[in-house]
Amino acid sequence: MELIRKTGTIRDKKGRSVSHGDFKCGICSEIVNKSLTHGNRQISCGCRWASYKHGMKNTRLHKIWCKMKERCYNGNNPNHKYWHGKGITVCNEWHDFVPFKNWAMKNGYSDDLQIDRVDGNGNYSPSNCRFTTQIENSRNRDFVKLSMDKAQRIRMIYKKKIHSQRSLARMFGIAQVTVWNVIHNKIWIQNA
Repeated sequence: MELIRKTGTIRDKKGRSVSHGDFKCGICSEIVNKSLTHGNRQISCGCRWASYKHGMKNTRLHKIWCKMKERCYNGNNPNHKYWHGKGITVCNEWHDFVPFKNWAMKNGYSDDLQIDRVDGNGNYSPSNCRFTTQIENSRNRDFVKLSMDKAQRIRMIYKKKIHSQRSLARMFGIAQVTVWNVIHNKIWIQNA
């Protein structure tokens, strides 16, 4: 967690002076008062573990909820710039797992779907989220450089054996693995 300010010392049960401070949770951004020793070691205020008592800790939906909050509030997440860096947050209602779970169950959640924001620049909230397939979700990103038309052109050019996968990757400004996935119909499939 991130130390916001030192708040002074408090005597513990054994009469020792313990320095305390206000910390910002790395997951939900809640401000909590903790001893400096504990606050500096912990990542979360306890929100990450709160839903364990509801028997949901090992479910896929719980992992989706944790990852959603981590993307928005954990500065150590390598993709942090795509969410919190753009000002994207999780609505207050979803800082607790149970309301998120209730919304998900009423809005078509199943284990083969992913959470997706309808407006890619909007926050995670009931009015801006839905569950979609991985293919649909991957197309709804700012950094997607392909379209169905470009994928078809890649396939056509590759069939003519004029260019290698590497040269096609350079030509279209994408990774070579993406070219391989297009050629082998793993992504950008016509009927998907």
